[in-house]
Amino acid sequence: MLFQTILHIDDPDHEIFYTVLRKVNNIINYNAWTNAGKALAMLISKKLIPDIIFVDLNMPAMNGQQF
Repeated sequence: MLFQTILHIDDPDHEIFYTVLRKVNNIINYNAWTNAGKALAMLISKKLIPDIIFVDLNMPAMNGQQF
């Protein structure tokens, strides 16, 4: 698989995504955040450098388009 580190920003129901991902490849580094602002801060500080980012477009404080 091309992606080794995945960042998933979504409402608290990200367990389904995680379960499916583990069935495909269980060695991927999976990071899930429910707060887009905090995830953005981690990216800016370069404490987290994912290969791919999945973002929910309909989140309350900061939606996917704002992210």
